Amino acid sequence: MNTIWGAELHYAPDYWPLWLIYAGVVVLLMLVGLVIHALLRRMLAPKNGGRRRAS
Repeated sequence: MNTIWGAELHYAPDYWPLWLIYAGVVVLLMLVGLVIHALLRRMLAPKNGGRRRAS
């Protein structure tokens, strides 16, 4: 490990703070929700070729 004035250059904590884990899980769930939303929107969209119906 390289050191400068006795300090390690690559600090790796022994544990991850709980708030950081929660923040990561929330961001991951938001991304999964966004992907599911996009897939459902595409699958359930009416198949009319992008044209509006004449009413």
